[in-house]
Amino acid sequence: MLPDEPLTDGTVTLRPWHPDEAGWYAEQAADPEILRFTSEPAGLTAAAVRAAIEEMLATRAHAGLVVTDAATGALLGNAGLAPGAEPGTGAVSYWVAPAARGRGVATRAVRLLVAYAAELGLRRLTLWTRADNTGSRRVAEAAGFRLEGVEPGGETIHGADRDVARYALER
Repeated sequence: MLPDEPLTDGTVTLRPWHPDEAGWYAEQAADPEILRFTSEPAGLTAAAVRAAIEEMLATRAHAGLVVTDAATGALLGNAGLAPGAEPGTGAVSYWVAPAARGRGVATRAVRLLVAYAAELGLRRLTLWTRADNTGSRRVAEAAGFRLEGVEPGGETIHGADRDVARYALER
């Protein structure tokens, strides 16, 4: 599922993570908003991220991609596409570093993932976000996802049940 070539729209580029970027990932994942709204574990270490990147690069089972500025190469965030439980399906995930928020980075990244998923022949994509994460919900909707419902206590994040909004995009 990992793409052979970078995905780009000319403004942002998605490419596989390099193991030497693990420190940046761990640093950004410690951001209070990322910890609040995602399932990134608290206390994530560069060593753990490096191991995960190396496994992903070896297995290519899912697309864990760094979001970069297409012009400068600056690291902006994380985007992922994983196989779904059923054939022809996939799950999308994303977060953006604090310095890159509010610039449309996540929406562009998710649109690139949606286009890549279509190339792979995936007919249904899903994503979830905390119900109170209005920014992420706007990203999902701007990228063509439709709300399927809000599930009270739908995900356990950092030991607490959280309400989640579940989205899907079908082709």
